[in-house]
Amino acid sequence: MVTLIKYGALGGGEKYNVNQMWIDGLSTDTKPTTKIDGMGIPNGSVYTEVDTGKTYMFDYDNATWYEVSIGGGGGGTSGGIVLVGETTTALTDDATTNPITVNGQSYTAQPNDAVIYGSKEFLFDGTKWHEFGDLSGLSSNDIGAMTNYTIASTGAAIVASDTLNQAIGKVEKRVTDTETKTDRIIMDNTETQDYYMQDSTPSNPVSGDYWFSDDPLLSSDITAMTGYAKAQTASAIVATDSLNQAIGKLEKGVDDNETNISTLNANKIGASDYASQNTGGTVRVWTTTDGTDTVLHISNEAPTP
Repeated sequence: MVTLIKYGALGGGEKYNVNQMWIDGLSTDTKPTTKIDGMGIPNGSVYTEVDTGKTYMFDYDNATWYEVSIGGGGGGTSGGIVLVGETTTALTDDATTNPITVNGQSYTAQPNDAVIYGSKEFLFDGTKWHEFGDLSGLSSNDIGAMTNYTIASTGAAIVASDTLNQAIGKVEKRVTDTETKTDRIIMDNTETQDYYMQDSTPSNPVSGDYWFSDDPLLSSDITAMTGYAKAQTASAIVATDSLNQAIGKLEKGVDDNETNISTLNANKIGASDYASQNTGGTVRVWTTTDGTDTVLHISNEAPTP
């Protein structure tokens, strides 16, 4: 007779991602491969033969029970299942690869050793690897501890083959590297010309660096009129003008005024001109309009109608 002994966690508040079954039966009983007592058999469930003491673990994908050794010890034919760690060696169901690389080191697997490759869990029977679990359905909330985690030595880019620990280690390294640059905005990879945001220029700035400050900018801070050109026409300054454009309009206006003044001075009536015309009598002054111009007349004769 096959009997369901335990379903789910062991008790005491543990939370398992998969509710494994613990099943007891005789060696002569047919081991269930789909359901028992109306419930599907999850991957990694355990079956114990009460007459032989042998223990088996269920591989859901292949609907197969594999004999294992469970209970104390650590690896080997007489020990329990041991989770060795994460491997970067490619493993598939029934692979015979051994040794493998675990946490960057070569490791020779022993019977009942378990490893994680990518999102898959594999158990070694002494000859072959058997896939018995898939962690792809895990969420961040299922991770109870950052076991074997260390920060990366360099903040390199995350790649698809990185483990979760390696990926987080790279990101943390980049964070710590930039903690000392919280007031600094790097505008290029060479760091030969950087942009900073802080209240004052440091005592040892790098040549070519730029500094942003909340202090008011003074006219003495402008050391060059880079890109300046005088305006073609004089016009009113508007709010959208740059400083160069505003000054260019002003300079053009000054130039135009100086030209007009020079023209007036060249055409003014001098004392000698007035003396030659002042032959006595009354000096008459009047204006006339010539198109849009107003003409000033000065004469000792009456204006002609």
